[in-house]
Amino acid sequence: MAHRKVLRWIGLWTLLVALLFVNGCTRPINRTAERRIREALPSLLGPAKAYRVHVESSPLNTLSGRLAHVLIDADDLQLPNGLLLQHLHLDLKGVDFDTQHKQLRHIDSAHFQAVVDENALTLYLIGQETEELNLRDLQVHILPNNILQIAGERTVLGVGVPFSISGPIRLMGPDRIELDPDRLTLVGIHVPDLLFGFIKSRFESAITFSNLPFPIRLTSLHTQSGQLFLEGDADVGKMADAVNRRVQEASQAGVYSN
Repeated sequence: MAHRKVLRWIGLWTLLVALLFVNGCTRPINRTAERRIREALPSLLGPAKAYRVHVESSPLNTLSGRLAHVLIDADDLQLPNGLLLQHLHLDLKGVDFDTQHKQLRHIDSAHFQAVVDENALTLYLIGQETEELNLRDLQVHILPNNILQIAGERTVLGVGVPFSISGPIRLMGPDRIELDPDRLTLVGIHVPDLLFGFIKSRFESAITFSNLPFPIRLTSLHTQSGQLFLEGDADVGKMADAVNRRVQEASQAGVYSN
């Protein structure tokens, strides 16, 4: 009888210790991993107003570098071409990092969602050379049903004449989108080919991910008033290579620490 009570107390104590370990130690251990990932993100993705990282994994797996689920969010992320993403969400699964050799061995999948607002597109567009084309007051409007409108004025004989170009946007290849040239509508003055080509090419150069440190594949887009939403997947092999290059550079510079 006494033996059974001892076994019961041992069992309860073991369960209690396990629960305390899981509930009390998981977050501190994962928070350390989150901090290290967060510190590496600016050199990998670019400057942002804020980065947030959440790791979902058991503490033992985290200590050994095996992270089941990593969520990364960035606000006001600046892309290499100068465009500001309002928000980026990365969903990484099956992350395997060699803690001894500081090498990212594998990622099962990497899915992303990005949001671009019309103000960022407007700033990108007016930041280009527009004086020689006599343009002013350019404004991008993102409308529902994947419709984009670019409005402004063109100075003709000293007078500002309003115009707008609108039409649907669509995926064009794995890493860029385009204004559908066959379904555009012009309101206002006649837009010469040079001006039309400038506006179309400048918009399309804004939404490109070809200059990221790893390839991505866009899979869908949709719009609502004022915002463009993009989804896709990253090349996990090239992503791992990019991470390892950054880790190596940081180690050589003495930045990486255990």
